[in-house]
Amino acid sequence: MGISLRNWIRVSFLNLLVVAFLGIILRYKIAFSLPFIEQKNLHHGHSHFAFSGWVTQVLMVLMVQYIYRLTGRVRKIYTALLYINLFSAYGMLVFFILWGYGFWSIGFSVLSIAVSVVFAIGYIRDLLIRDRKKVSHWWFTAALIFSVLSSPGYLCRSLPDGQSHHTPELVPGRRVLLSALPV
Repeated sequence: MGISLRNWIRVSFLNLLVVAFLGIILRYKIAFSLPFIEQKNLHHGHSHFAFSGWVTQVLMVLMVQYIYRLTGRVRKIYTALLYINLFSAYGMLVFFILWGYGFWSIGFSVLSIAVSVVFAIGYIRDLLIRDRKKVSHWWFTAALIFSVLSSPGYLCRSLPDGQSHHTPELVPGRRVLLSALPV
């Protein structure tokens, strides 16, 4: 698995500590001034990292462990996807905090979604080729299908809806109108 399950779990818990630390800063900023940190951007970085760097990462690690226990091996694609998901989570963390909804933060978000979709397709395929289906296989399959079905909602949400705080700043300092879809 590249690095062991124990190490992937440690990385996931480290990510949880980062999420907790950012949560503390968010609450501190309510009462005290931190002029170099934009509250809205910190909130976006915190929430995106919490779901990609902590929740998604630990669920993917545990699901890969489940496949490992069934088959005794882990396909290399899962290891690559775990690394890419971790990379995209930290990319979102940094760029959401620096610029909010900008080119890089949205790019890392799209990369995270792509990782989730590729993971779902590969994992469902691996579950379907098993001779003996367990109830857990159907639960995993349903969860991954719903995850993929919810992905377009995020992509549409990141498009502008006519309010300035939702308009992504694709290049720092320049606003870009993305009104291709009806709002």
